[in-house]
Amino acid sequence: MRESGSLEQQLLEYKAILEHSGIAVVCTRNRRVYRCNPRAEALFGWPEGTLVGQQDLVFYPDSAAGEALRGQARAALSVGQILDLEMPLARRDGSRFVAHLIARAIDPGALGQGAVWIVRDITEEVDARQASAQLLREQQLIFQNAETGIVILRDRAIQRCNRRFAEILGYEPDELIEIGRASCRERV
Repeated sequence: MRESGSLEQQLLEYKAILEHSGIAVVCTRNRRVYRCNPRAEALFGWPEGTLVGQQDLVFYPDSAAGEALRGQARAALSVGQILDLEMPLARRDGSRFVAHLIARAIDPGALGQGAVWIVRDITEEVDARQASAQLLREQQLIFQNAETGIVILRDRAIQRCNRRFAEILGYEPDELIEIGRASCRERV
């Protein structure tokens, strides 16, 4: 009897964790949602209690994206691996977001038992990464093509310089950087 109470207590604890988690959790089996938490319903824009029973197609921007993810998932989950990737998903209203997905088969030897998916909206993170990458590309173009010589020094050694700075001194940029490294080694 004690074991039963302990098992019931564990199930109540797991249910509380699932329901109150700040991250979306979706359990799928046979291409259908059979369990999810309120955060998943909110993330995907489904009213409370209506996401369970839906086909997994409701998550994808199009059927090709669904088939591609299923193929990746089958390949990873069938051998006991965790699927961890970023991809666009769709909300109920058709709007899209970039999701970080982590999935694991309940039983890798029996994929028919389903999988558990952790889903996080990372659209803002991806946008910030892309903006930073764009800014870096712009800065590199300015650095490389400036008519003024630009040099970056650290501890009196050249770390980087643009082509114009090297031309002013009669060197190639790589030569100046190597001279700076050699100078640092001599000081040590």
